[in-house]
Amino acid sequence: GDRRGPTIKEQLECVPGSSPFKCVIESVNTMVVVHTTKADLYSRLWCVHELDEALALEKSVIPAMSEEYKRDIREEYHLALRMGGSRADAEKAAGLTVQTARAGCGKDDKAMLMKQIFARPGGFDRIDESIKRFRTRAVLQDRALGKALEHCVRSLRH
Repeated sequence: GDRRGPTIKEQLECVPGSSPFKCVIESVNTMVVVHTTKADLYSRLWCVHELDEALALEKSVIPAMSEEYKRDIREEYHLALRMGGSRADAEKAAGLTVQTARAGCGKDDKAMLMKQIFARPGGFDRIDESIKRFRTRAVLQDRALGKALEHCVRSLRH
């Protein structure tokens, strides 16, 4: 390393059975996950790992999204429905679903982070499903309105 401090591996192993991220996450009630139109945070394995720690500790996880971000997702979601796609198709088209297994990081960290993620049942699929649920809630907040819109779209097709 640079001899200025512990390596990432040393930091993760600093507390037996824990990590610095876990220590910080344990000390809070809520984790805010910031989404932007410029970068997908789930393409970074470190972000996926931190979210996994929060979910495992049953912390409240709140997605922070700009109105532009939400609008873009809603537009893609409703376009897919209008064009005949299923709800699952619309979720994929809008980016509500993610594939955290494709997340990257430095070569030295990847095996270590994957080991920690796989230590919990469900691995990446479990994380992906959790992300889809809270992203969907945040973007399509009013479920009644969302269901009404879906009903309207279905009736327009027939």
